Amino acid sequence: MPSNKSVSDAPIFQFTNCRILRNSQLQREDLWVREGKILNPEKLFFDEKGFADIQLDCKDSIIAPGFIDVQINGGFGVDFSLATDDFKSGINLVSQKILSHGVTSFCPTLVTSPPSVYHKVLPQISVRNGGAHGAGVLGAHLEGPFISREKKGAHPEHCLRTFESGAFQDLLATYGALDCIRIVTLAPEMKRSGEVIEELTKRGICVSLGHSVANLSQAEEAVQHGATFITHLFNAMLPFHHRDPGIVGLLTSDKIPTGRRVFYGMISDGIHTNPAALRIAHRAHPKGMVLVTDAIAGMGLAPGRHTLGQQVIEIDGLNTYIAGTKTLSGSVATMDTCVRHFLEATGCTVETALEAASLHPAQLLGIEHKKGTLDYDSDADFLMLDDSLHVQATYIAAEETQQILKVLRSHKAPFVKKRQVMNRVLGDYRFKMAEERKKAEKAGDTTESIAQDKTLRGSPSTGPALTLECSILPEPNIFQTMDSMDVKEGRDLPILETPRLETVSISETKAEKTAVDETSKKKKKKKKPSNNKKELEENEVSKKVKMGASRHQDSSAPPQDQTPQSDEQLRREVDWCVEQLELGLKMQKSTPKQVDEALRAIRTLHSDKAVLAKKRQVMRAMFGDYRKKMEEERQKQLKLMHTAAKSAKVTEVSESTRRKSSQVFRKHTGSSKKSLHPAESHSDPLSHTQSPRASDMDSFVFTTSQEEFCFNFF
Repeated sequence: MPSNKSVSDAPIFQFTNCRILRNSQLQREDLWVREGKILNPEKLFFDEKGFADIQLDCKDSIIAPGFIDVQINGGFGVDFSLATDDFKSGINLVSQKILSHGVTSFCPTLVTSPPSVYHKVLPQISVRNGGAHGAGVLGAHLEGPFISREKKGAHPEHCLRTFESGAFQDLLATYGALDCIRIVTLAPEMKRSGEVIEELTKRGICVSLGHSVANLSQAEEAVQHGATFITHLFNAMLPFHHRDPGIVGLLTSDKIPTGRRVFYGMISDGIHTNPAALRIAHRAHPKGMVLVTDAIAGMGLAPGRHTLGQQVIEIDGLNTYIAGTKTLSGSVATMDTCVRHFLEATGCTVETALEAASLHPAQLLGIEHKKGTLDYDSDADFLMLDDSLHVQATYIAAEETQQILKVLRSHKAPFVKKRQVMNRVLGDYRFKMAEERKKAEKAGDTTESIAQDKTLRGSPSTGPALTLECSILPEPNIFQTMDSMDVKEGRDLPILETPRLETVSISETKAEKTAVDETSKKKKKKKKPSNNKKELEENEVSKKVKMGASRHQDSSAPPQDQTPQSDEQLRREVDWCVEQLELGLKMQKSTPKQVDEALRAIRTLHSDKAVLAKKRQVMRAMFGDYRKKMEEERQKQLKLMHTAAKSAKVTEVSESTRRKSSQVFRKHTGSSKKSLHPAESHSDPLSHTQSPRASDMDSFVFTTSQEEFCFNFF
């Protein structure tokens, strides 16, 4: 049987017991990841015959695409609008810190600045995917300097510029190269702005309208030239007026080109926008809502004075003002806070709130095929959240777990480093292993050994599947990226509980290849004849299975199945697998190849000639850990039964009513004959045995019994 190696050597991760945000709905299904991409499980199984190498129990968490912040001015003491020699280190710091708040991609934003700042900063911004370094960088967002003086907000007036005769050349001279620029915010009422918008959109740069006094017709004209975004709606623009709604009117305009969607940013921090304004915007144009933080350097720090480009900003609680004024200037809210506030303020669904921070910004930038979604083949940048939308874990292309495995499997990594990693990731892993072993013994778990599991799965390249559970901690930043697995750093790492199927002592840190080699050597040993008389009496199939199990056992090997599986248990497992396959054939649309695979498996499982090992191999190939899935199904049924039992209502009947209506009738065959001719019944002893059918046809009467009626269910 082909193994995972036929496609890729990379491990396959299966996230179970979760609700996935897909197609605007939270769906109860597993998430499969390999090499930083989300897999289609049908293709993985039917085409590749692949299996999960690592299973992670999400404990009924929500899995959603990673948040995308398209307007963030800085944070944690870093100001993107300041030209510093260590600008790249500032980008790296912010990209690491925002992971704990669910942001997996962002656009570092520069406010209005002198040309010298753009020329020095922009060359240091490079577009990159997320990974060990932190959240991905999608490109710079340049907010100004081509904006209105009347609505400049916190932008320094002396740095504002207009388009002269050169127009687009003026923009190039101000910014320098456009290689890393993704969004440009400008005021559409400025002269020659239309040609600038067209030139920018030709180069794939998103144009946003903001810090403007434009009326609706000017805004509509800008959209017709190619603008697709509105910078922080309601803020730094003309207020809504019923005769001319201004830029706000784009939300319901009927002059938007066909096939074009206008998106709008909202700072949902409870300061910049009243909850009523949030509701108005969302209900008017729900598919265009894009949540942004507009965060400044003071985000994540204590109140005090910070910078925003050329301005000094003072933080007072959640309010940020230009020092000495009451002019709002950015925010200190994190993205996960904005999502929760938006959910509470608008009363929208959880799916809508999550998509406003993930899918919609991805659609704005035209990257929805790989970001902001959990569709197959998209980037595996996703979050694990609880029901109140607090971030429990942040995954960047599943790279964290791959880094852990890389170190643990490395032949070059010293044992001390491996133990440090295991202690940091798993805590007291020896204690957890002992607890897991006790649980397994108590439950009578008969988990097969690693070598036998690999043989049955037929995947010698990837090794046995590991079952890892993500532990939930109070802090929201429990799952941040490891930077080359440097155990000296103080960042949090993924908290994973003990592997369930891995029984080799991790403290001894054996390399996977060595374990595989030793297992293969054990397979070559001669079979030891059994002296058990009971085994000699059993059929040849059972004997082969038991001898195959015993030859793997020695004093150093992990515990294996020492008790043969009962026929009844095997029959239940086979019946369950057959039932699932038949249901799949009836309920799912399968390809001819898939149908053939399923029918062949059913024939094997029904066959009396197929050996036990072969049936187990087929069941594991079709369902993976079928025992676990059977148990999960049983638990679901029990839960439903308990729920039904709790919902049942019993009404007590009064004693008088019960005595009046409780009559028990019993059928007495031939009772009428006995009452009329009692002598006859004794004169013919064969009357009841000669014609049993005739006795059933005898007439009978109902007589009232003196017994009290009651229900007896047991």
